[in-house]
Amino acid sequence: MNRIAMITGASGGLASAVARKLSDKGWQLALVTRDLNKLSQNPAATTSCLIEAEVSTAAGATEAINQCVTETGQTPTALINCAGSILMSPLHKTEENQYRQCMAANLDTSFFTLKAFIESCLKQKKPGVAVLISSVTARIGVSNHEAVAAAKAAVESLAPARCPVPAGSPWPGRRCRGHYRLADF
Repeated sequence: MNRIAMITGASGGLASAVARKLSDKGWQLALVTRDLNKLSQNPAATTSCLIEAEVSTAAGATEAINQCVTETGQTPTALINCAGSILMSPLHKTEENQYRQCMAANLDTSFFTLKAFIESCLKQKKPGVAVLISSVTARIGVSNHEAVAAAKAAVESLAPARCPVPAGSPWPGRRCRGHYRLADF
């Protein structure tokens, strides 16, 4: 069985760095983005399963997982949700649509991709590891980042605090907030 890492937000810098690291370690990659044209800058894109999906919706996240299974023949071994955005706006000047877009990009992507990933792992009776990306603003708050802080704090609440990362994961020997093990489901 191949180790497959599904990385959302694949056109971004963090996802590109994660993709390079995992590719160097022999992982097969499933790169998920809203716009496949933006993946041309990611060197890992040439050897990866490429998926265009809007993972801030339940249907989009499920479709991304299903497409990964169809193209690779198995459920992803790892989910790394790098999808997100930063909204820099004072709270009193943040418009409702800006707030909703920030929540969709940061919280909804984490919630719906994690949900789809867990369902797929359970259906296939396969273990998996999920990494959800947060921000220090979730814990300390930063002026003009209130919407992002709220979204990322909610992302952190999706994962058991400080559960150990199992051997065989891309990050052995480390502890990580935002990590699920199949046994935790």
